[in-house]
Amino acid sequence: MAAQASKIIDDSRRVAVARQLGARFGDRLVDSDRRRGRGASSNPSGRLEAFQRETIDDGWTPDEAPEPLQTEVTVERPRSIITRNESPDISFDQSINPYRGCEHGCFYCFARLTHAYQGLSAGLDFESRLFVKDGAAALQTLTAQPVHLVISDMNMPGLDGLGLLRRLRENRATARIGFILITGSADKTLIERGRQFSLNNYVTKPFTVAQLRGAIEAVVGKLS
Repeated sequence: MAAQASKIIDDSRRVAVARQLGARFGDRLVDSDRRRGRGASSNPSGRLEAFQRETIDDGWTPDEAPEPLQTEVTVERPRSIITRNESPDISFDQSINPYRGCEHGCFYCFARLTHAYQGLSAGLDFESRLFVKDGAAALQTLTAQPVHLVISDMNMPGLDGLGLLRRLRENRATARIGFILITGSADKTLIERGRQFSLNNYVTKPFTVAQLRGAIEAVVGKLS
């Protein structure tokens, strides 16, 4: 009974805190119908912006229901595929991710704050304005300018890692390119599918510098 009573008190305190926050920040929340299915409830200005902006009701709001927030996807051409991390709170220092932003809406995601570098919010912008590295665009570049080694993520929009590998092997000009697959799960079936297309090696995320170096050296030989 004591444990049950303690739980009721804790729940009551949470409700009280939620009401206080709602009273204080309720005017900053985006309409629930517009953000349905999203994790964040607000969209404050990016933390690196010179000015902070807030939406206010000026009395001219239309009577129609607000349009649901749509996801915008922008293809980017980065100089490097490797993301470096120096945070003491995260157990890995390098990773590969074809996306910036995520529709999953996990409020605790450490990557949210990086959207500020795009002049965007860590709130709803992070979930609805995504930046991607396109596998089809990579194929086009590699076909025009073949290289010795490709390090590719598995999950990419349009053309995933194994799809890219298969297309490279089908082209005589790119068939002998070394290929290392970066994957969040070293699933046996996935790796076997890769071997069918002469996958040279793979690395499981998250990885260290030593692990990535070892995977590369296993394909191209000792690095100087």
